[in-house]
Amino acid sequence: MRKKPKTRPIRVTAETFRELQRLASTEEHRGRSRQVLLAMAVDLLTDRAAEKEKTWL
Repeated sequence: MRKKPKTRPIRVTAETFRELQRLASTEEHRGRSRQVLLAMAVDLLTDRAAEKEKTWL
């Protein structure tokens, strides 16, 4: 039997969480698979991280 991969929760701000919920609930994304929504979330979070890095420089 294969082992289940370990997953870690991603910490996000309430603002980002609301934005992700809003994105997932729009008409255009309704009915999409969880994998697609997760990919969108990762894109959003990496964009946010890149913005934060710019402010630190």
